[in-house]
Amino acid sequence: MVSATPNDPVHEHSSPALSLWILLIVLLLSVSLRGQSTDDGLREQLVHKTLYLRGFWMGFVLAFDATGKPMGRDLPQPGPLTLSGIDVSDISVKGKTLVLEAQRVALVAGKDGRLERRGLLSTTLMYGTMQKEYRTKEMVKITIHADATGSFDAPLKAIFANGLADLAPSVPSYWRCYASGYFQEGVGSGDAQRVVADCVDQLGKLNPTSTEDSAPDMLTQPQPQGTREAAELGVAGESEVHIVVRPGGNPTDFQIVRAVGAGLDEATLQALSECRFKPATRNGVAVASGLAFSLRYQ
Repeated sequence: MVSATPNDPVHEHSSPALSLWILLIVLLLSVSLRGQSTDDGLREQLVHKTLYLRGFWMGFVLAFDATGKPMGRDLPQPGPLTLSGIDVSDISVKGKTLVLEAQRVALVAGKDGRLERRGLLSTTLMYGTMQKEYRTKEMVKITIHADATGSFDAPLKAIFANGLADLAPSVPSYWRCYASGYFQEGVGSGDAQRVVADCVDQLGKLNPTSTEDSAPDMLTQPQPQGTREAAELGVAGESEVHIVVRPGGNPTDFQIVRAVGAGLDEATLQALSECRFKPATRNGVAVASGLAFSLRYQ
């Protein structure tokens, strides 16, 4: 029997092979740890955070490309700002694809007039020997594609706002006065009301000054349609909107002054846009004039 020595050819050939195996294992561990680090970082960034869809996209299944634009055969449509929130419960990363499982969140006005987050629930009626209603979280699945570098940072910034202050620059024009006061951090309720009032004043409303002149008048009553989400949450309250009635009787320059939430404020705006108005007059001539309108939802 011949015993192996340090100069044995067997050792000379096995040492490089062993080194290659060690290198391969190290690389695999490195990739695995890097992937785990990415998952952990995204989880910390997204799960249970205050997030809002900048585009106010509706739908239960959403997909976005690397620039943050919606993609797919049936593109989603934007909806009410107050239904744009989500609460991410879990994420998964598969290569260059990030998948979020999230509950849809509604914004509803609290006692101080500020909008508060409330998770949406869906009611399902189960049929069998007895009928029974089940309430479950209203979930949405969001798929996001990484950019050319494999990062999700840019797409996430384009898709989501971190809090209402971050969302404020993206709001529709009719929310801007409300957002200028109530979406800012550290602003008290009374101060927020003054900010909103000042914003509305800057619209240049032209109220009649002579006692002989007339204020604008509503000729038809609005017929707002409630939302499913508001009904599910039992939302009630008063929505106040400021408009400018033009000399031709058409309403413009809509601004939400006091919100209800859950999509009802947009319902108020839609109903008002369909109403007919008699314009204000000054010295017998029709002029543009501001008009405040309130609608209570029970």
